[in-house]
Amino acid sequence: DCSLLCRCFQGVRCDRVNGRCLCPLTWLGPTCSEALLQQTSEVSSFSVSPRMRRTGKRST
Repeated sequence: DCSLLCRCFQGVRCDRVNGRCLCPLTWLGPTCSEALLQQTSEVSSFSVSPRMRRTGKRST
């Protein structure tokens, strides 16, 4: 019915039909407030958010 409100982080776009935030590629979560890449103490070093780590199949 296009009347749902979103509570998206920092003005991220909202799908008013289903009430979901349309997160940019580098953001996660229901409100797009979780960074996919988190900068560490070194400027050129980044770490991957634990939510995006996936375990692959082990080869024997």
